[in-house]
Amino acid sequence: MFSLIIATISVALIGSMSLATLYYGGTALNKGTTSIDVATIINQGQQINAAIIFSGIDRVEGVASFDNLITENYLTEAPTFNGGAWSEPDSSGYSTLPAVSTDVCLELNTKIGVDSANITTVTDMSGVFGCVSDGGANIPFYQVGNYYTAL
Repeated sequence: MFSLIIATISVALIGSMSLATLYYGGTALNKGTTSIDVATIINQGQQINAAIIFSGIDRVEGVASFDNLITENYLTEAPTFNGGAWSEPDSSGYSTLPAVSTDVCLELNTKIGVDSANITTVTDMSGVFGCVSDGGANIPFYQVGNYYTAL
């Protein structure tokens, strides 16, 4: 009987500690997730950029698409984030992701010391990476250089 009482008290304590962790530690857990998402976006942009640079060095010409980088073994696969794929870089050399949460956008811009309120359109993009709020959507970007010319 004593063992049953001890087991019941243990289960109740573990349950209450779990609930307290979720309640009081929820913001810390979410902030950690946001930091991981930001690091993932930056790392993927760096991978794309490195693949384009190495391809340009080997080929002495620009790359036509991510498919070329994959078939020529500069990338193993096209990087994706939360199910969204990076866009092919535009003529100014920016590759973008589909919309992300506001928290991820704000932290990404904080990493580069930019006030997110000043980046409201795609044309406001500057720097190597960041996030732009375009029409209510938060769009991360990474500048990978001039994609269609020799690097």
